[in-house]
Amino acid sequence: KPLILVVQRDQAAVFQPVRREALFQFSVFGVFALVLVFALVMYQRRQQAYRKLLAASRNEQAEAAQALALSDASLRLALKSADMAVFQWDVVSGKMVWSDDFRKIWGLPADIPPSYENWRNRLHPDDLAETEKKISEAKQNRSAYQTEHQIFHPDGSAHWISAKGRFVYGDDGSPLRFEG
Repeated sequence: KPLILVVQRDQAAVFQPVRREALFQFSVFGVFALVLVFALVMYQRRQQAYRKLLAASRNEQAEAAQALALSDASLRLALKSADMAVFQWDVVSGKMVWSDDFRKIWGLPADIPPSYENWRNRLHPDDLAETEKKISEAKQNRSAYQTEHQIFHPDGSAHWISAKGRFVYGDDGSPLRFEG
């Protein structure tokens, strides 16, 4: 008769290496899954925060635009009520900007471009030297410009105006603009 030998091992000992490998793989997969879930949650929170920030930014921009329009309307009303106007002279480039009310007060039609020469040509000859002297003094002394002088409208009529302004200076101290 053949000899049959039965060897029995403890089941726990047989499956111990397999369990260790499975536990290790499950742990690695679990950590990977946790990191992935955490990353997705953080991404969603970041997207929500970005959408809120974008909406707030749009709201703030709309509110700022509305406040600016209201301020502009208030300024126009105040200038019109006081029969005043504004101008700006870029001293560096020589470019001038005149408001519509400035043109009206000075009797300047729309086809006359804003320039120092066109402004100067409207001054009464008796007031020209004194007016330019006051502008020069305001620039040199960094003080306010204020004067009254006569101007001529295109129809030849003379008008008295009161003018005020101030130079704006750059970081290096050189004049940038003359506004009034």
